[in-house]
Amino acid sequence: MSLGKGEDDDAVKILMLYKTLLGLLGLWPLEARSARSLIRWCLAVASECVTITVLSLEMYRQCRDSEDVFDALLVNVSSTTSLCKLLLYRTSHRYKRELLESMIEDWSSPRKDPRTREIATSYAYTARTVSVTYLYLGFVSAIFIILKGLPLQALLTWPTETTLNQTDATTYAKFILQTYCVFDPSSRHLYVLIMAAQMIQLFVNCLSQCIHDGFFFAQTMHLCGQFKILSVGFSDLGKNERYRPCDLAKLISRHSRLLRLSVVLERAYCYTILAHLCLFGLLLSIEGLHLLLCLKANDVYGVGKHSVVVVTIFVSLLFYAVSGNFLKSHSEDVANAVYDSSWYDFDERESKNLIFLILRANVARKLTAGKLIDIDLQTFREIVKISASYMSVLRIMLDE
Repeated sequence: MSLGKGEDDDAVKILMLYKTLLGLLGLWPLEARSARSLIRWCLAVASECVTITVLSLEMYRQCRDSEDVFDALLVNVSSTTSLCKLLLYRTSHRYKRELLESMIEDWSSPRKDPRTREIATSYAYTARTVSVTYLYLGFVSAIFIILKGLPLQALLTWPTETTLNQTDATTYAKFILQTYCVFDPSSRHLYVLIMAAQMIQLFVNCLSQCIHDGFFFAQTMHLCGQFKILSVGFSDLGKNERYRPCDLAKLISRHSRLLRLSVVLERAYCYTILAHLCLFGLLLSIEGLHLLLCLKANDVYGVGKHSVVVVTIFVSLLFYAVSGNFLKSHSEDVANAVYDSSWYDFDERESKNLIFLILRANVARKLTAGKLIDIDLQTFREIVKISASYMSVLRIMLDE
């Protein structure tokens, strides 16, 4: 199954963004087995591995102040998270392929009721809007990092060989990433090559983070939209037209399929969420400590900088928590929709069978982090409370 001209126009519009950006990294599920896709994925993995290695050397050598070490650590953790997503995405591509084929099949199937198409379109465009916004914010942040690291004035006045003895060339060696202890270019051509490589590394990092989370959100919202359509179908059963047993059988079959797809979704992303949670938990503890140190030293710039990082960490975790909460609530709504149907007009045997359907629907579908922790808003609140307690204990220790 492919995404092309023969597919539904709305499906092409919605999925083309993900196909283009995921294809750049060799992560588009429908092309996972192609040689071109594998080469792109290997290049992306190599880029992240080089970034992690170079920044680890930078932190080990510590030739500059602690602020640069913390900046290197920030990008290092982000690159490690990106690398984990690249590796885990490839290892679980068959689950994502099944979810994607289900999305294309749902969009391609004819819909007699305009409400079902309206619901599916609403959920799809909501996911696309959130994904694009998240992607834009990521690229804006990357652009600011690049502009901050570009020595525009130095590039225009790069010293010649006759002036290198009088002027320290390292004053012009301002990098995008914190690699001052690793690279010490003595020529303009080498410096430009390093800067170009760092731009590519930052682009790969940003793209792999944002588009992966955006595609995850799109697949989750599509599944939630299908649960919503199913709930509408159950609640309208026997109300608008004469009840037919085959209608109930179709809805039950559709419910079983959605339950299986929710399990596939959880298997596809559970270990990615676990890696994201662990690495950003480590980063949160370090950034929280640095934030308190800046507050104690009355460093306004440092407080603002590390506050933005802490808020960004919570927003990224909230992204997964909201998705898990949506899936949980929409899967539970099916039970209420079954009860809202005209079950009292059904055959006695079928009415009794609805009890088992309600019991099955009451078991909420959940997203987990490595099958260990349920990911929803309740878990997010607990993380915020633990983080606040951690910051409070650190502040007391620093005051003493």
